[in-house]
Amino acid sequence: MGYQQQTQFSSTVRFRVLTTTPNRPSLDHSNRFVTSKISTSRNLSNDDEIPIPDRLLSCLPYVLPLLDGSQFGVYMYQRIPPLGMAKHFLLDPMLHLYTAIPFGGLLLFVGFSFLGRNQNLPRLIRFNIMQAILVDIALVFPELFGGAAKALPLAVVEPSTNFIFYAYAFTVGYCLLWNLRGIKPGGIPWISNAAEMQAGPF
Repeated sequence: MGYQQQTQFSSTVRFRVLTTTPNRPSLDHSNRFVTSKISTSRNLSNDDEIPIPDRLLSCLPYVLPLLDGSQFGVYMYQRIPPLGMAKHFLLDPMLHLYTAIPFGGLLLFVGFSFLGRNQNLPRLIRFNIMQAILVDIALVFPELFGGAAKALPLAVVEPSTNFIFYAYAFTVGYCLLWNLRGIKPGGIPWISNAAEMQAGPF
């Protein structure tokens, strides 16, 4: 089975795997405002509350979408040589190992799926595992339509591919940066809410 067929098969299976106490009311508006401000300040200043190992482990699951989405930068690597060199030195060694193992992407996906439901892990790590999986699933759709896109003119394919790359790079970069700062990266529309539900309440 060729690499492109293996990728399409893995993408299809990845998509199917995931689919297979109340607050006391405030006395008045001013109390609600003060309570909200205090809560917000605590959320924004929790850098010292999350241990460094947990921050690093929270970044690890994003290797999955990082590797799967790198293919969408093909035109960017050509037009921006330093970006291509960075990809060559930083991502290519991991990509070679990733593709050398038969169905390595699928195995990594399934492994993270089981880890994301392990209640013994801190909830922040479980949340990031599930969010990384959902980001990876979001990349399945352009992968599945990649073959049909070859029939379109380059003037359509290149900007569309670049747009996917921008969205993917911004999303992964945001998650990595926020985790390293000790802040949960829960601001991705739809995906973060779904990851919260998948990670469980505790």
